[in-house]
Amino acid sequence: MTRHDPLVYLPRARVQEFKKDSMIYEPNRPADHLYLVISGRVRIYYCAYDGTQTLLRITSTEQFFGEACLMTGTLSEEHAIAMETTQVMAWTPAEIEDRIQRDPMLGLALIEYCASHNLILQERVAAMAALKTGTRVALSLIQLADSMGKATPEGTIRIRGLTHQSIADYAGTSREIVTSEMNRLRRAGHLAYSRGLLDVSRAALVELLRQEQFRGDGAPQTLAAKQ
Repeated sequence: MTRHDPLVYLPRARVQEFKKDSMIYEPNRPADHLYLVISGRVRIYYCAYDGTQTLLRITSTEQFFGEACLMTGTLSEEHAIAMETTQVMAWTPAEIEDRIQRDPMLGLALIEYCASHNLILQERVAAMAALKTGTRVALSLIQLADSMGKATPEGTIRIRGLTHQSIADYAGTSREIVTSEMNRLRRAGHLAYSRGLLDVSRAALVELLRQEQFRGDGAPQTLAAKQ
């Protein structure tokens, strides 16, 4: 299926900057703009009444967040916090609606974008419920590489500045377990990391998921089949 890029249809907007650990929005001050990351990264998470945090996703360059503002009557429990100094552009719902009226292709592009991210979130929820920890960590590394990584000449995908705790939050497990699993994957030659850089062999991890699916461990077919 052809994917449409929302960036093709959106006008430029004023660039805003948020310092590291700045709260961009929260339930008491919900998102009133659709944001696009120009540089940096933003952590999107849900905080339960007991203080438990669930990492929904990490947005990086040329990715959107704050989509809930486009849904009339929707109350969002999302928090968005800058993981580092981050620059964004932002549009109000009225500006987005006006632009869609001028060019309906923007509406289609935004629907496709949101649908693709919802599919990833569904896979993560299913993984947390059904998969073994090692499989979840491998799946998380693939998804994070796809959303945050850059290809290297060696054929790996490089992710910068991603801590073991962030991976643990994403996979729904502890930092200690992530460290153990990543050591295992490193010994197998599936990844390498040092000084804030993580190089992921995506093809090797996809093959690992295929093998685990064949053994009945339930690796998600949609991701394992993606090349």
